[in-house]
Parts: sequence; structure tokens; C-alpha cells
Amino acid sequence: MSSANPFAVRRGLVVRHYRTNHLYTVLHLATLEGSGEDAVVYQSSENGRVWVWTLANFTELVPNPASGLSTPVRRFFPEV
Repeated sequence: MSSANPFAVRRGLVVRHYRTNHLYTVLHLATLEGSGEDAVVYQSSENGRVWVWTLANFTELVPNPASGLSTPVRRFFPEV
């Protein structure tokens, strides 16, 4: 995987979404065929739905309007 991986995204990692607070489990790290970008395949713990997102988008910092803070947060963060 060539992209930055700020919190060691790996198979089996459980993460929480910053806005919905839902839990997801990382199933695989993959490569998008069209662009060659690193990707994360992850599954909702709530309904079993499977999603794919680029590693860059999965780990990016985003504004968090729900908190009322101007400090950005990670879109997904490890569940501890």
C-alpha cells in the first residue's frame, strides 16, 4: 500500500464513523483497478452492508459540525 496510512488501517480493525457514530470492520485493503489508488473494503456492523473507499478518503481529516468545533477530525477512527 503506497498511500499514507495514519492509524495503521488493517484487516480486522474496527473503526467508528465521525458523524453517524456507526461501527465498521475493515475486511481488506485493496487497489482500485482504474486508478491504482489504495482502497479500504469495510463492512457495517449495523446492517452488514459492504463499502469501498479510497484509503486517502477513509483516513482524511474532515470538519466536524456536530461537535461545534472548528478542529477537524478523522472521517473514521479506531474503536478503542
